[in-house]
Amino acid sequence: MGAACHPISKLELWPDELPEGIDETIYAGVKQHKVQLLATCLGVDVPGFRVFHTSVVVEDTEYYFGPSGVNTTTDCGSHKFLKNAPTMLTMGYSPIPGQEMRRVVSSLFRAGSYDALRKNCNSFSDCALYYLLGNRLEWRYRGLDQVGAALNRHDSALMNSILEAIGVGTYVPNPEAVGFDIEESLRWLNDAREVRRTHMGGHLKGRPAANKSGRFAVEN
Repeated sequence: MGAACHPISKLELWPDELPEGIDETIYAGVKQHKVQLLATCLGVDVPGFRVFHTSVVVEDTEYYFGPSGVNTTTDCGSHKFLKNAPTMLTMGYSPIPGQEMRRVVSSLFRAGSYDALRKNCNSFSDCALYYLLGNRLEWRYRGLDQVGAALNRHDSALMNSILEAIGVGTYVPNPEAVGFDIEESLRWLNDAREVRRTHMGGHLKGRPAANKSGRFAVEN
């Protein structure tokens, strides 16, 4: 079934002994970690609708969600074999290390729960960015989620014909993703951020990156 959202405790997020190799000054919010979004268009370009694969990079480590859960690479590996080149966008700076984000967000994105439409890489990126920065993934990157929402309202045969037309193929729902709710997950993560804020004495707020127009800056 989908990941259940339960109350967050300080002990869950920060055990008495920090993981080996983690500097306490990082957890005290002294160091700011650069957060970037990797987005690759999958070649589907229907007017008003595009499908992307996304992942989140903290410092030099990429975090992405797939059938085996939340994984990491150091060479943008989840985008390496896609047809198009990824775009990297600087999202801001967070006092939260990538290892912590993975540990917390993985509780919602366990191995075997991936669903191409209802719980995919973009769902993970949305939650990861929210935990790190308090910001959500822009809607334009969540084309598959839009299809998933429409799937709940239309005949499955009709939706499969649409999916074939945009190059996604036949959709087979994953029963392990049933019950996943992005809004509920974000509320759970917001609680986790508040627990962290209290535990760290207020060291939580990240710094989103924006240009003069207020849009996220693109880094080449």
